[in-house]
Amino acid sequence: MYPDFSVNAPPSPQLEYAIDTLCSGWDILFFWVARMIMLSINLTGEIPFKEVYTHSLIRDAQGRKM
Repeated sequence: MYPDFSVNAPPSPQLEYAIDTLCSGWDILFFWVARMIMLSINLTGEIPFKEVYTHSLIRDAQGRKM
């Protein structure tokens, strides 16, 4: 889970998240952000982020993500 792995510490009964806001690209919103939220609710009963900001993607001349 995010709070445990981020500090390489064993799980503690009092988990605290490092941030209240997540900034992510829209392309991974469902694949990564939704999974983080669902797993956190399942394991701790808490929502890990208060706000999720999405940003656009930068693409090269051929339309590939940079």
